[in-house]
Amino acid sequence: MANPVIVQREALNYLPVYAEYYYAPGDSILRLISYDWEKDRFGNFFEKQKMWKEESKKFDVYNKEYERIRALLISQLGAVSSTDTTTKEVTSDRGKYFTRNTLWETDDVYANLNMIFESMTYRVRLTLYWKK
Repeated sequence: MANPVIVQREALNYLPVYAEYYYAPGDSILRLISYDWEKDRFGNFFEKQKMWKEESKKFDVYNKEYERIRALLISQLGAVSSTDTTTKEVTSDRGKYFTRNTLWETDDVYANLNMIFESMTYRVRLTLYWKK
């Protein structure tokens, strides 16, 4: 895939969305899109410390955004292939964090909706990949 075209869109409710469009080299066909609902995605790492501290208290905001997007995708893509009905607590070398995943797979498209709520990553991400 070639370098993405990246667009930042303003927040509908709370989180801005960053859209990354990836094209196949040679034919310029859109193959993959990644949407990230995340605050200050490309901001300076050292300046994000205060923002991360504030975001760490907003689990319900991220979880509600995940549910809103999931419901919209079900109406567009149909039944899910697999889904987490609640958040999962994961332990890593940096501590505990929360995640959720929902997958769709059809003959034409693969879609993955993911939420991660962790000390330096507070995000909802949708990845769409066209198989053909």
